[in-house]
Amino acid sequence: MVVLVFLAAGRLRSDTRASIAYLVEANAAVTGYRDLAQRFQGQILMKLPVAQREDVQLLMDQYVEDAATEAAGLRKMSEPASTAAAAAALDLALISWEDGLRSFTPGLFAVVDRPKAEASVEELSTALAELQVGDLAYERFLDAVEELGTKIDLPVEFPAVAFLPAKLGALRHATGIMAVVENAQGMALRRDLEISAVKLEPQEVGTDDNGDLILPATESLLVRASVGNLGNEKEKDVRVSVTLQSSDGSILYQETTDLGSLDPRGSTTVDFSALPVTAGKRYTILVAVTVLPGDVDTGNNVRQIKIRVNEPS
Repeated sequence: MVVLVFLAAGRLRSDTRASIAYLVEANAAVTGYRDLAQRFQGQILMKLPVAQREDVQLLMDQYVEDAATEAAGLRKMSEPASTAAAAAALDLALISWEDGLRSFTPGLFAVVDRPKAEASVEELSTALAELQVGDLAYERFLDAVEELGTKIDLPVEFPAVAFLPAKLGALRHATGIMAVVENAQGMALRRDLEISAVKLEPQEVGTDDNGDLILPATESLLVRASVGNLGNEKEKDVRVSVTLQSSDGSILYQETTDLGSLDPRGSTTVDFSALPVTAGKRYTILVAVTVLPGDVDTGNNVRQIKIRVNEPS
């Protein structure tokens, strides 16, 4: 009997230590989420009337990444039996907050771009509902922790966390957000990819009477293209191509590179390193980037360069 009591006491002490360790880690995660909630309210929801679409995208991408990071340590832990109810509520809160943050941007942009579509309102409403579920689940977590405090000395004090508190009023609902962004010019979709610069190697040594670039004698030409996203939307499936034409317009060489995605205000360079040329010949080089639906300036999607390759000296 004494042995059984001793074993039971040992298990209780072990469970208490595990509970304390879990609560300490949970508090660290929750504190990070509290900061996230404050940033989401202050930098996104309260600034929607004057927000720039690209800033919203970049901030929300960072919030989603931060949310996953904040919860990483907690998810590696096995919660003890005594914290099962609290852990279940907190897990639901974290998952719902992450899902809500991840789906908020597509939902917001949907009501900006297609305000009269029911699907747009539903998409944003779903994102807000996920955030609200997280807020409610966290309240249940706090209740469970309070109950746990009657059995053990709590090592930490948990902060209040709410992504959509009552003080936000209409901004807690899709219709309220739609009314705010309806006339927000910075939120309107603007799509514009450009070839901002093209450099050749070997570099030109001058221009001829026709204005064509004169290149030193070479059998191979490197074309370095700078590609920029002047729009306010992260663009996916961006492709850049180079075409080498003879003086009569015949296509001598073509190559295409897939860039994947390009962030708003982002830029990158692409090298095409094996364009075959012949001394004494004239060529036209065309460098082009994907023309997007609704691209506001298709004139900057293509760069044309005329060259003449010198004879060997």
